[in-house]
Amino acid sequence: MFKSFPILLLGLGLSSCSHLSMLEGVRSERAPLIVSWAKNLDPVYETGNLPIHLGAPAIDSSATRLFMADGNGKMSSFSLENGRELWHAIDDGTSHAGATLSDDILYYGTSEGRLISRNSDSGDLIWSIDLGASIESSPTVSSGRLFVQLRNHQVFALDAVTGKILWAYKRSVPLLTTLQRASKPIVYRNKLYVGFADGSIVSFNVEEGILLWERKISNGDKFVDIDMTPVFFNDQLWIGSSSNDLHVLDPKNGRTIRTLPFISSYEPLKFGDTLIYGTNNGEVIGVNSAGKTVLKFKISDFQISSVTHWKNGYVATDVEGHIYFINAENGLVEWKHHLGHEASGIFAGPVTTKDKLALLSSRNRLYVFE
Repeated sequence: MFKSFPILLLGLGLSSCSHLSMLEGVRSERAPLIVSWAKNLDPVYETGNLPIHLGAPAIDSSATRLFMADGNGKMSSFSLENGRELWHAIDDGTSHAGATLSDDILYYGTSEGRLISRNSDSGDLIWSIDLGASIESSPTVSSGRLFVQLRNHQVFALDAVTGKILWAYKRSVPLLTTLQRASKPIVYRNKLYVGFADGSIVSFNVEEGILLWERKISNGDKFVDIDMTPVFFNDQLWIGSSSNDLHVLDPKNGRTIRTLPFISSYEPLKFGDTLIYGTNNGEVIGVNSAGKTVLKFKISDFQISSVTHWKNGYVATDVEGHIYFINAENGLVEWKHHLGHEASGIFAGPVTTKDKLALLSSRNRLYVFE
C-alpha cells in the first residue's frame, strides 16, 4: 500500500499544492498519534537564552529501552513501554546531540567537550575523553572507529573500544554567524564525508584523515552551514545547506551531477526509489534517483525538520513544534498538533519502532507516542 504514495501524489497534480496548504483533512475518531508517556528534561535556569536540545532519543535494537540526556547533564535509560527509569548517570555538561548505540555500547558527547562510552545495560562508564569543545553531532560508529564533529568545526576519529584518538581535522571557518548544529560524519565505501559551517562538504580517508576532496555548495553572507547528514542514494551523494539548492555530487571526486531547485537542511526519508525532503518553506518534496520530482505539497508555513514513515502514513515535524500525520493513500494532512510551548521547536527527526514514535523538542520535552 505504501508504494502507491508517490504515484498518488503525482496524480493529484503539483497544482494542488495550495489546496493542501495547512490542510488538516478529516480527523479520525482516534488521533493517529497519542502520547504514551512524556518527560520534562529541561534544565534549571534563571536568566539568559533558553537552553535548547538539537538531538533525538536513541532506542535499542530490541525496542525495549530508550536513552536520552536531560538539560542538567544526566543521561538516562528508560523503559520504552512506560517511561520508567532504568538507570542514570551524571555527566559534566549537557548534551546537544543525540546518543548512538552500537553493540550494546552507548556513545554520546557533552557541551563541555567530553565524549563518553557507557554500557547500555548498566550505565557503567567504559571510557571518557575530553576533546576540548562542545560535541555537536551524534557519534558515528563504523568498523571499530568512532567519528564526531565539534562546535569548533573539528572532526575526530577515535578507537571505539578504547577511546584513543586516531586522527583529527580542524576546519578554518571565518564566519561568525553559524547555526548551532553540525553535520554528522558518515562513512561510505571506506571514506568519511562531513559537512561544515562554511558551506563545504569534505571527503576524508578513513584510516588517516587525509583530505581527499572538498566542494563548496553554499554561498552567502551568513548561515551557509551544511548541517545535513550526508545521504547516499543510487551511489550518489545528496547534500543540502541552509541557504542554497540541494546538490547531488559524485562521491569519488565531489563533482556536481545536478542541483535541485529547493532548499533543505535536514535529512530526507528514503522510501524505495524516492527521497522525500522537507523544505525550508514548509513543503514536502519527493524526488527519484534521476532527480525528477514525483511529489510536492505544502503542509506548513515553517521549515520542515523531518519526514518519517510510520504505521500506515507519514509523520512530519517543523521547527516551530508542529507534528503532522500524512495519509499515505491520498497525501492529505489528517492530523496536526503543536507541542504547546511557543519555543518548542523540533530539530531532529523522530525515532520509531513498530508501535512507538519518540521525539524530543528543543525545550527538552521528551514525548513517546503510540
